[in-house]
Amino acid sequence: MMTWYALPRKTAVGQAMEITEKNRVPGHRDPGEHIATLFEDVIPRACKEDVKIDIAAIGDGATQAVEYLRDHWEGGCERNVVAMAVGVGYTWSVEYMVGEEGRFRMFWGARARAYIQSDEPLDTPLAGRKEMGCNCFSAGESGVVELIMPTAYKSMLQFFQLVDDVKGYCEVPAAIEETEELEDAEDLVEGQKEAEEGQGAGKES
Repeated sequence: MMTWYALPRKTAVGQAMEITEKNRVPGHRDPGEHIATLFEDVIPRACKEDVKIDIAAIGDGATQAVEYLRDHWEGGCERNVVAMAVGVGYTWSVEYMVGEEGRFRMFWGARARAYIQSDEPLDTPLAGRKEMGCNCFSAGESGVVELIMPTAYKSMLQFFQLVDDVKGYCEVPAAIEETEELEDAEDLVEGQKEAEEGQGAGKES
């Protein structure tokens, strides 16, 4: 699927097709309006009041979704949203995007993951928790943010399944320094797997 600006042009130096109100859908004119419409119109009409939602978002949609949840968390989103995974090209300032404190900040650190553009293999733990406020992993894509979803969506779904399977699940903080080697990251992956298996066994018993 092409974005509007990626549509073929008459020449290599031609201008992009003009966007006017005729090209816009009410309630979805920009990423922020799109997110608000989903939460305030689409989901309430399509789902039960107590529906549980996992959110996967990339790029501008991810930033807008986080900002919306931050501003509406205690007004209703808190009871519906279970986990979140974002695909982004860089780390954020958690204080600016998520907030310095509050229940959404607690949720973000415990049940959110960021998949960041990187040359490292998919799911490799990355430095960035200090900036992002949540554990960070390689998206397995280094060039285009929009390609994070087709590359990392299975990892995001596996994370959602883990949160659903383990009652009271909370992420183990991954404190990875920029100077650490890939071998250290691989050790962390193994440690997380062991912790997850142990939690799963405890649930079964």
